[in-house]
Amino acid sequence: MGKHGIGIDIGGTKTAVALVSAQGQIVDKITMATEPTRGFADFLTRLHNLYQQLLTRLGVSSFPIIGVAAPGPLNLAQGLMYDSPNLHWGEIPLVSQLEKTFKAPIILQNDATAAAYAEYRFGAGKGSQCMVYITISTGIGGGAVIAGRLFTGSIGNGAEFGHIPLVPNGPVCGCGQAGCWEACASGTAIARKAEKLLGRKASAREVGAAFFAGEGWAQELLVETANCSGQAVAIIAQNFDPDCLVFGGGVAVGLGTAYLELIKKRAMAASANLRLAEPKFTLAGLKGDSALVGAAALTLA
Repeated sequence: MGKHGIGIDIGGTKTAVALVSAQGQIVDKITMATEPTRGFADFLTRLHNLYQQLLTRLGVSSFPIIGVAAPGPLNLAQGLMYDSPNLHWGEIPLVSQLEKTFKAPIILQNDATAAAYAEYRFGAGKGSQCMVYITISTGIGGGAVIAGRLFTGSIGNGAEFGHIPLVPNGPVCGCGQAGCWEACASGTAIARKAEKLLGRKASAREVGAAFFAGEGWAQELLVETANCSGQAVAIIAQNFDPDCLVFGGGVAVGLGTAYLELIKKRAMAASANLRLAEPKFTLAGLKGDSALVGAAALTLA
């Protein structure tokens, strides 16, 4: 089959398995709803079935190694996934469980870090010297590639930007802290704010549609969350001094350049580093597949 890798991206909403070429192109992909409330054991069974479906479509019986992008917090050396704020499965020996199920070695990486690697190699961050990737989706995460090297921190949680404590005494995050960036401006937070305004169930997708339709309540809500994100980006810029900021995830990609410009406006006003040397602000080149492609690419590195 030539040089290809298998990647798995475990998300809070959906999970995908794909065959990816050495050039970062998805050859085949299959997805399922994560449905974390059904528990990890149920998820693992369904994930294995999904993987087998892909192998059948590809006409192969196995793959020698599998890359997995998973939400943090993680311990890469020990192969652990701690209690993820968007999954709530508790502490899991993820690598050993996956290796037992798939009968293949597993390369585990934080999902946003894997996405950063893919964007640096194949996407919007190509050629950058200090690239920071930010995903705004169900949750918020990040990754960085500095001088060609992935920044992972000591155990794999080096760019967990979503849990920057941004708003003192702010809304409680899924991680248990108050005022995290994720609790204030993720897709989950946008939906929660909309529900409070409308007095009924709502989604981030609905807010986005109302934003583009020119509805004042949605525009005010998204200006508020964009300002929150811009403040966080300013903090990141003061620490990393990036030449490229790449934004991915369902919220960022779905709302597109209009929302990105709102984030950029606030970030530029709040960061001296950004005003001294304005980096490229751009949406992810690989759209919603950055983490999936990165997971597979790590098996080929």
